[in-house]
Parts: sequence; structure tokens; C-alpha cells
Amino acid sequence: MSFHLRPVCGVLSRASARGYCVPRRPSNARSIHSDSSSLYVHWPYCEKRCTYCNFNKYISRSVDHSAMTECLIRELATVIRSSGISAITTVFFGGGTPSLMRPQDMERVLQAVAALTTTPVAEVTVECNPTAAAKDRLRCTIPMPTVRPPPPTTF
Repeated sequence: MSFHLRPVCGVLSRASARGYCVPRRPSNARSIHSDSSSLYVHWPYCEKRCTYCNFNKYISRSVDHSAMTECLIRELATVIRSSGISAITTVFFGGGTPSLMRPQDMERVLQAVAALTTTPVAEVTVECNPTAAAKDRLRCTIPMPTVRPPPPTTF
């Protein structure tokens, strides 16, 4: 079986991390617990390879942020619609280094979640590398009065 890569989204894969999505069959996924859920958004790009990290990541100086964001939005829309979920209570941006994501793209993802669900997102968490977490990058993730940093990781 071969796939023709094109900038139309289906399921996030290594190809979509490079700005392309591989078309897949529609999911029959259904929520087994309730009509609410949390959402993990994976931003797989990093500035450098860390020796302790074994997550899906790409070291790239030229990321097509718009194409990747569009793929993420299409994928989350497919998952939310096909699972019957009507409320997303938490959005967690992980990676990679999601603090490298452009603020307008993070905002687009959050707006897409809001448009697809019936209640406002109560919590937004962004995994950060302090060197990439400038205030302007994180401003759109602060809909609540209090923001707490994640606990430090030790090895």
C-alpha cells in the first residue's frame, strides 16, 4: 500500500510533522467514560536534541507553522467529532518544545477547540523550555488569573 502525501490532514504522523498529512480511514472511536475529555496537542519541534528526551521530535530551523497548525486543527476536529465528545476540560500542549509554537497558532488551536465543544476550556497547560518561553509567546495561553509553572524535571 502506498500513500500520496499532500497537505490535507487526516491523522498526525511523521509526515504531518513535516507539513503533510497522510489520509486515513475515518475513526469509529467513541468515548467510553463521558462526553468530556482532555486534549493533548503535540508540537514536535525543538531547537536542539536533548540527551534525556525520547519523545517524537524534529530539529528544524524552517518549520511551516501554518501547515502544521492546520493539520493539528483538522486532526483534533476529526477526533472530537468522531468520539462524540462535547466538552474539552483541559488542553495540554506538549512536545517537542510547544513553547516554540507561534502565539497565533496556539490561539488558532484553542479557538478551534472552543468552536467544536459546548463549554469553555477550564485549563490550558503548555510544557515550556524557559529559553523559548518569552512572554509574548505565552500570552494567549493565559485565560485565567493564575499560571503555575510545571514542576522542575530532575535526572
